[in-house]
Parts: sequence; C-alpha cells; structure tokens
Amino acid sequence: MSDSGKSADAVSSPSERIQSGGSERREPPSSSSRLCLLGTNARNLELSAAFFENCGYEVSSEAIRQNGSDLSVDVSASLVLVDADVFSDSLREVYRRFCEEDVPVVLLLGTVTPNARECAARDGVTDIHEKPLRKRELRSLVDSQVNGVPT
Repeated sequence: MSDSGKSADAVSSPSERIQSGGSERREPPSSSSRLCLLGTNARNLELSAAFFENCGYEVSSEAIRQNGSDLSVDVSASLVLVDADVFSDSLREVYRRFCEEDVPVVLLLGTVTPNARECAARDGVTDIHEKPLRKRELRSLVDSQVNGVPT
C-alpha cells in the first residue's frame, strides 16, 4: 500500500498513474499512432503526455479552457483521450468537434452518470470510462482503440 492507503496499482489521476511508474513494456504503436490528449488539469496532461510518449505514441496535448472554442482540432490523431472530472455541456462542445471529423474519442470522467453515457453515445464518443483506471488498463484501452479493437 502507498502512503495514501491505495494499492500501488490503483491510482486516481493521470498524475498518480504516471508517477507510479510502470515496468511493463509492449511493442510500440505503429509510427502513424498519434494521440491527442485533452484535459482540464495541465499538470496531468503533461504527465500523461510523457507516459504515452514513453509508450511510443506521438502525442499532442491541450488544456480545455472555459468553453473549449480555442482548441485546435487535430484530425490527424488516431485517438482523442479526454480527461475531465465532470461531464458538462462545454465538454460536449469540445469532444463533438472531433466526433464530427470522425476522430475516435474516449472520455475519462470522475463520475459517469447514465445521462453522460447516453449523451456521449448519441454524440458519437467511441468509449467512456470512470476514473480511476490503473495505468495498465489505461494503456490497454488506448492501444486497443488505436488498433481498432473495442474494449
């Protein structure tokens, strides 16, 4: 157990997932595997980007601001991973821009309500998960989505 009382593999934020290390190495994704990370916490984005770059992904990341209208839509991404604590209309505005361009989107939320799940599915989100995810679960989720294998 860690000092916080959680098992070493159970982490609650990308920051903790990244900091908990990870000796598990896999074959790197193909050279065309671009991952776009969006989130509400700049530090978590930085740590997540480092983690996925270490996994072999080409990573771009942007912090989601108030309404998300200032985000650039990276339509060359293999996958968009959105990390937010709460589901909101402004979050929907952000991810729908990618869905409209047929870029797969995976949401990681602090709490996934039935309404969030319904809206996300209706909007074209590929997958939605509630945090925390263990680092190997997150890696497996991203790898499977990029390779076109549903989770």
